[in-house]
Amino acid sequence: MQKRVGVIGGGAAGLAACRWLLEKGHLPTVFEESDKGIGGIWMGSTASAPVIYDGLVTNLPKQVMQFHELDFKPGTKSYMRPKDMEEYLNTYADTFKLLNYVKLGCKVTKVQRDEKTNKWSVHWSSSSKLQCDSFDAVVVAIGHYRVPHCPDVPGVKEWGGRVMHAAQYRNAEQFTGGNVLIIGAKSSGTDLAREISSVAKTVFISDPSCWAAHVKNNRHRLPSRSVSVSPSGDVLLNGVPVVLRTPLTHVVYATGYKYTFPFMDLEGLGLSPDPEALYIRNFSLQMLPPKHSDSCFFMGLPYSVAPLPILEAQAKFAAAILSGTADMSPDTQPPPKSAKQTHTLGSLQWNYVKELHRRAGTKDLDKLCQRVDLVEQLYNDRVQRTPDFPGDPDTYRNVEYQVDWERRTWRAIEAKL
Repeated sequence: MQKRVGVIGGGAAGLAACRWLLEKGHLPTVFEESDKGIGGIWMGSTASAPVIYDGLVTNLPKQVMQFHELDFKPGTKSYMRPKDMEEYLNTYADTFKLLNYVKLGCKVTKVQRDEKTNKWSVHWSSSSKLQCDSFDAVVVAIGHYRVPHCPDVPGVKEWGGRVMHAAQYRNAEQFTGGNVLIIGAKSSGTDLAREISSVAKTVFISDPSCWAAHVKNNRHRLPSRSVSVSPSGDVLLNGVPVVLRTPLTHVVYATGYKYTFPFMDLEGLGLSPDPEALYIRNFSLQMLPPKHSDSCFFMGLPYSVAPLPILEAQAKFAAAILSGTADMSPDTQPPPKSAKQTHTLGSLQWNYVKELHRRAGTKDLDKLCQRVDLVEQLYNDRVQRTPDFPGDPDTYRNVEYQVDWERRTWRAIEAKL
């Protein structure tokens, strides 16, 4: 039986949901807040949205970034610029004729379950007009790059200087000659450390994974648990200035984003949001809430992953659930090591993708799983090539991968510098 499905978000997650809902014979309506187009964070291919900055190059190769059923156009470099991702998502939408199901300029303000009718009411605003429609199911596909997370660092508020989040970063020009503290050392922190250290006098990097201080050129890598800032702007390690007479000019938070869904009653779905919105507990398979798991789906929650293969698998699983063909046996995924790692998959992502495809009844499952294994190899090769010290040259992005999906072979070609 055909189901009417409200899909909130017109980025990669929402487009994948739309494509596979149509494949299963359902009728999706995609609500995209931007009136400029589809693509989510990649829309516009400029530094006008969070996450995207002037010099951004993807930190995963295209063969890992893509949906399984659509390759990037020939000639696209393995490590891409935002415009390549924007073009790819538009090609995906055109290939599967998705645009007719997308409503642009529609900001969803409330999603509510009507227990009497077993329908979902989706309320949205468009051109200052409030509207509402009823659906059999909803897919929440807005991602988690909307609300920056800025944890408390002792002394930063009292210092009172210039503070920003990586979401506001565009280029390193404003940091020329300055002394900068970067809080966080994962993907964005590492990239910002590289760009900013090329023009700044001194860069301090507060790294949660670091246990002792290290210095490399003008970069100081410091264990986050021991870092604070004095009222005068000195960076302190265990209360002692790291570098004398080097007061800060800027603090940059590269500390990720919060999981926020202000238009939904998460507790009413049986979910337990973290007070700081760093994770949401009680999801099954990273997408099904305890209540109404047959008609309410969240996509794009997993972190430290190759996103598009996961979104594709989640979309197929959600569509299969609505069609009554999915395997809904209990979740057997291992529990997180800690609450803060609720959505962190890392090396677990590949079995997760395979599991969702299995539950969705994906055709040629063995062939699909072999392809996932190949993608995992590429992902791991990239991990081995990334620099250990935040801010070191990103020469791994000069590698070009050649992949033969049919023969399941690949090779990495290192650029000659």
